[in-house]
Amino acid sequence: MNFRIYRFEENIEEKPSLKNFLINYMGNFFGLAIASLLITGVSVDDLPSLVAATAIFAIIHTFIKPFAYLVSCCLIAVTFGFFIFVINALLLIMTSKISTSLGLTFNVENFISAFLGALIITVISSINRYIFRKRINKKTF
Repeated sequence: MNFRIYRFEENIEEKPSLKNFLINYMGNFFGLAIASLLITGVSVDDLPSLVAATAIFAIIHTFIKPFAYLVSCCLIAVTFGFFIFVINALLLIMTSKISTSLGLTFNVENFISAFLGALIITVISSINRYIFRKRINKKTF
């Protein structure tokens, strides 16, 4: 009996560093920008508001997302991970509420817009992380 081990890709660990933070921040920045262009219920009027909303989104993701995952781990397991998108949509709504209370022009109108925006942000951020971490691992960055 022969066993073969297939190695598709090196395991990329996410270590806390400034480089990883900037990669994640850029992904969220482009994700929020593209979501505001594609989704009618997600809007941002100027670049400073987009930069500040991305910073608020990063802070919320850093501190609140792990707690939200911990509290809803059973729902995440039962829905096969679908509830993660609901959590991301709620965090996007929270970002919108904080942004508008600070006088920024970032706004999310309803849950459907937040859900679609969270999907776009997740896809863009994942693509960004994949591209830049591949380049960093190949030392061509």
